[in-house]
Amino acid sequence: MKTPLSLAASALFLATAAHAQSEISGEITLAAYSGIFQDKYTQAVIAPFEAKYPGVKVNYFSNTASSAILGALRSQAGDPQTDVAIFDVSTALIGNKEGLLSPLSLEEIPNLADLVPQATVQEGYGPAVTFDNLVLIYNTEMVPEKPTSLNVLWDAAYAGKIAVTSMPSILGSGLMVMTSAMLGEDYTQSVEQAAAKLAELAP
Repeated sequence: MKTPLSLAASALFLATAAHAQSEISGEITLAAYSGIFQDKYTQAVIAPFEAKYPGVKVNYFSNTASSAILGALRSQAGDPQTDVAIFDVSTALIGNKEGLLSPLSLEEIPNLADLVPQATVQEGYGPAVTFDNLVLIYNTEMVPEKPTSLNVLWDAAYAGKIAVTSMPSILGSGLMVMTSAMLGEDYTQSVEQAAAKLAELAP
């Protein structure tokens, strides 16, 4: 019985092996984000992969949120149907703890040794696929002076005119960490101050 990521490991191993490409065949079931991510990932990764290995079919099952992907993996715990999952790091760590994901080894995938340190979230498990940047986006006509700090979010002049992503989104988690840093709080110990500060932005 396969477990999530096990076939991914096999497929990547085969992709680097010396076998003829025509000998590689099968299907890979991928669970990942919908929308623009699906469009770009299909174009940049899946299409070239299938062109290089015509005997391999990638079945893409899209979801709008990491929590939905985690829920799907939980429902398949007794009979896994997903080979590869792409979701937020916080959700991936939950999957690791619950035994829903299979560790990957350097013996199977030597290329793991070439990754930057930041791409290894938890030793032995799937590496990071993307890195997000959390930035301020604003209307220059309404905000003539360029913001230099997150503090602008709490400027009374913009009360009721801002929008931020909240938990449990990974972007919400990132904002929590950044707010902790702004307040001089060590987020690895507590985010109580940051949570209280962000609560001030609620409508």
